Amino acid sequence: WKDSRIMKHYIVTIEESKQFLSSHFNSKVTHVELLNGGDWSAAYAYALEGEEYVIRFAANREDFAKDQAISKYASKKLHVPEVTEIGEALRGYYAVSKRHHGIFLDEIDGDQMGKTLPSLLKTLDEIREVNLTGTTGYGWWEAKGVGNCATWQDFLMSGFDDKPDERTHGWRKKLESSSTGTEPFDRIRRALEALAVDMPDERHLIHNDLLYRNVLVEDNRISVVIDWGNSMYGDFLYDISLLIYYWSWFPEWEDIDIKQVILDHYASAGLEVPNIEKRLLCYQIHIGLDGIKYSAFTGNHDHLEQKTEQTLKLLDYL
Repeated sequence: WKDSRIMKHYIVTIEESKQFLSSHFNSKVTHVELLNGGDWSAAYAYALEGEEYVIRFAANREDFAKDQAISKYASKKLHVPEVTEIGEALRGYYAVSKRHHGIFLDEIDGDQMGKTLPSLLKTLDEIREVNLTGTTGYGWWEAKGVGNCATWQDFLMSGFDDKPDERTHGWRKKLESSSTGTEPFDRIRRALEALAVDMPDERHLIHNDLLYRNVLVEDNRISVVIDWGNSMYGDFLYDISLLIYYWSWFPEWEDIDIKQVILDHYASAGLEVPNIEKRLLCYQIHIGLDGIKYSAFTGNHDHLEQKTEQTLKLLDYL
C-alpha cells in the first residue's frame, strides 16, 4: 500500500523551493529539507525566525483551500495544521502551514499501533462529530463547503466513468490493455450499485486518506492529521472501511483485528450503528474499485492485480 501510488504528478525540486523561499522571505529562510509530499504535491520544511514551517507546492489550488477551510475545525482532540498563506508559484500554487513532528501512522510497528489505537479512535470520533452546519451536498467538497453530489448514493454510484476533466483520465484504456482487463472491474461495479441504493444518507466529514502519510504519531498519540484534499461529506463509516480494507497491506499489524477493535469501541461508547456490516462491505467495495482505477492509471500492475483479487473476494459476502 505504501508503494501503491508511486507516480508523482507534480514535481518541484529542492533548488526551486530554496529559490522561491529565499525570494519570498528575503533570504531569511534556513534548514530547507524535503518532506514526503503527496502524488499531486511537493512538500518542504523550513525554518524562519526560529519557527518551523512546511511549504507545499501543487498545480491545483483547491486542495490547499480545503486544508485552510478544515483548520476551523481544529480542537484539543482533532489536531489539523493551520494554513497561514496560499499563493501562486512555480507552475501552480503554494501553501504555508506550521510544522508538526512525529512518525507517520503507516510507518509504526504492531506494538506501537496497539498503543496508538485509542488515540486514533478518538481522532476518528472527533472527525465524525465535526459540525457541518453551513455546508451542503455529499462526496468531494470544495473549500466553500459544497459537495459534488446531491445524495450519498449518487456519490457511491458515480466516479467510475473515465471523464476527460478528471485527474486520472485515461485509466479505463490502461485497464483494458492490462492483463487484468475490465471484466472484473465491471462486475464489482454492478455489485456496488446494487448495495449503494440501501446506504443511509449519513452526512459527516470524511478524511478519506488516513493511510498515506497523512497522520503523524508522537508518544503514541495522534499529533496531527494533514492533507484534507481528498476529504468528502458522507457516511463516517467510509474512513473506517478504508482502514479495514488496507489493514492487511501492513503485515506488522496483522495481530490486530481492526474491525473488531472498532466494533468494540462503538459498543463501549454506546453508539448504535444500524446495518453496520452491510455499510462496511459497501464502502470497502467502493474503496477497492477506486484503488483498481488508480492502480490502472499509474500502471502499477502488481497492485492492480492485488486490489482486484481482494475486492472480488468481498463479493462472496453478498
